Amino acid sequence: MIRDVNSSFRRLIVQGSAVKGGIIPGSSDIDYVLYVDDTGLNEQGTLPTGTCITLHKALSDIDVHPFRYIQLSVITPNNNKYLPPISGAYQLLAGKLLEPEATNDQIFQDAVASFHRLQPEVAFNPHQLLDHGELEVGSVVESFLCSVESYYPQEQSPEKALRLIKDGFALLHATKKWMDHRIMLLSNDDTKNCEGITL
Repeated sequence: MIRDVNSSFRRLIVQGSAVKGGIIPGSSDIDYVLYVDDTGLNEQGTLPTGTCITLHKALSDIDVHPFRYIQLSVITPNNNKYLPPISGAYQLLAGKLLEPEATNDQIFQDAVASFHRLQPEVAFNPHQLLDHGELEVGSVVESFLCSVESYYPQEQSPEKALRLIKDGFALLHATKKWMDHRIMLLSNDDTKNCEGITL
């Protein structure tokens, strides 16, 4: 992995339940964080596609049992919006820590800021309970899940792989259509609320 990102590599850590324990078999993930220089990313702000393919192949050789999957996040100095590593919750696999571990005060302030950003009334609109049968996203999701279960874990049939890709795009389109519809309904609700306000 270090070789694949060349000179832009800074450090690699694993964090979360894989280090501190408390995993849920078949559900928890192995959470890797790869730190690289900004020069390691392309104009789109991602690792080059070829590098991602190579890393994917390397990660595919890892037996994740009893975990469910591997998650690899890529962080650079310019896109790092996270706390520094938290003592006892990570393990340095390669490279060096270039910043101190997160302090208790930093962890507390980050948690407080996260609570302040929460907007439950925006996250769930109770009017969603009044809708029924307008957009059949469920059938698209069901078809996609069937394709996933049909293709994995064998990954041997090109026809099933193409079917999975097709159903994946259908799911994205259906989700986008559903989201656009929800935004329209929310906008209509806001307009009606404003009509009742006199200045």
